[in-house]
Amino acid sequence: MKTIQENKLSMYLTVTQLCNLPNNQPLWSGLAAFANNLNAFVGRVEIIQTLSKVQSTPKEGITAEKEKLSGWLVDSTMEVAGAMKAYATVEDNLELLAKVDFSRTDMDRLRDTEIDDRAQRVHDVGTKNLGSLGDYGITQLKLDNLLSRIDAYAAVVQSPRTARAEGRSITESLAESFRAADKILKSVLDPLMLQFKAGSPEFYNAYQAARVIIDQPGTHDSPEEEVPAAPGV
Repeated sequence: MKTIQENKLSMYLTVTQLCNLPNNQPLWSGLAAFANNLNAFVGRVEIIQTLSKVQSTPKEGITAEKEKLSGWLVDSTMEVAGAMKAYATVEDNLELLAKVDFSRTDMDRLRDTEIDDRAQRVHDVGTKNLGSLGDYGITQLKLDNLLSRIDAYAAVVQSPRTARAEGRSITESLAESFRAADKILKSVLDPLMLQFKAGSPEFYNAYQAARVIIDQPGTHDSPEEEVPAAPGV
């Protein structure tokens, strides 16, 4: 990673640690939008950390990281497919059921280069049926999370899954993961923090402090501007 990315990742980890402190969790746990997006943000950070480790590890030493990404991808795929299987069963939609009726064992039997193919098909079917899946727990956020795991896995496995992802490098996948994390942080979590300004000022102020990117000594990259305060402050 570039130094500016390392500095930004340090900020991400500080924000995550702050929000998950035992005395802070009860403050936001009842705000579903914050809780769900914080969970998605943590997922993006985990992907960034894993891709960073892959990037700095010799090719023959990335087995553990690939297995971690594979596990995350299969988990997300089964969650989305399972919800669609339930919906298809209730609605007696045999066409949809045929596309999502598979087990985790079926996923585990796939070759490395087939896992993201299956996951992509589930994502695409989920996107097509998203309007009907709200009561079954499938949201755009979950589909976005699945897609981020598909791309991260594909970059490591280097499978020519589709034209969209063909040839994507670890560096490109890292950059996309940072963009996804920034979008959640700046466009969702930052604005929602305004709801804690009056009632929980210590948490609010600590969050604003955590949002500052600290430029570590020896940085040679151009610094990226960061506005720690949420909009409207």
